[in-house]
Amino acid sequence: MTYAVIDIGSNTIRTSVYAVTGMAFQPLFSEKIIAGLANYIQNEALNEEGIYRLCDALDQFQKMLQRVGVSSIGVFATASLRNIKNTHAVLHTVEEQTGFVIDILDGEDEAMLDYYGMLHNLKASQGVLFDIGGASTEIVAFDDDMPYLAKSVPIGSLNLYTKYVADFLPSKQEQKSIDKHIRHELKSIRFNAIPNTQNIIGVGGTTRAVLKLVNALAALPRDNCTIHADQLFLLRDTLSDNNQTARKLILRNCPDRIHTLIPGLFIIMQLMDNLQANRITISKYGVREGYLWQRMLNR
Repeated sequence: MTYAVIDIGSNTIRTSVYAVTGMAFQPLFSEKIIAGLANYIQNEALNEEGIYRLCDALDQFQKMLQRVGVSSIGVFATASLRNIKNTHAVLHTVEEQTGFVIDILDGEDEAMLDYYGMLHNLKASQGVLFDIGGASTEIVAFDDDMPYLAKSVPIGSLNLYTKYVADFLPSKQEQKSIDKHIRHELKSIRFNAIPNTQNIIGVGGTTRAVLKLVNALAALPRDNCTIHADQLFLLRDTLSDNNQTARKLILRNCPDRIHTLIPGLFIIMQLMDNLQANRITISKYGVREGYLWQRMLNR
């Protein structure tokens, strides 16, 4: 059977399609639309243009998935819709216009689904996982195959960019402001309750984009999935100069993230600093695969 998952984020709306056989699934393809919903929030509510953009994207995916002939479609939203005042009105309009019923994940649910998705890609009985989205960052600490901390922090690559950056890439002063804001928000995490571990796992589009840049900068194989701290420092220094080299590096490897990549990188580096880690492993699976397995297949 064929299943589709639609993930409504603050910057992108993505659909991933999977072939499911028994107790296994296989990704078939993934498509995304850069809707930039965070740019349509006024007075803490998604405005009419933003709702139109959302419905239009869902309509496009619906038509495509009908041609593919999927058995079931699951639709969820994270901070993009849970952090606005008019969530219920948006859900009503979307259902009325597209027929889709959107599942709103709270921060802890999102973190746990990241964890369950990651388990289908990496063998990890102990460690810390994080997922940097457009408007929030999820953190899960686990030991003996059991999560004991699941936390969502309201910092993301897009909301940091929107709040602090005037151009495509942040200036030195804007970088300092971003760094200070991240440091303040991460105080809500009790890092001293997390035992020292070198098994740090990153999931989501931001970490995969950073991995692409690290691999390109260090001329590493495309299938490399490990980032070392010194490579992150080199990448930060390269991008922080806000010059032609930095722009070319981003545009050649992940052009759709030119404005959000540096804020996301700064979150990664502060997480690694707090966790006293010197490397991270990037998982290709995360919240969408967790949602498929836990919510749609009930496994």
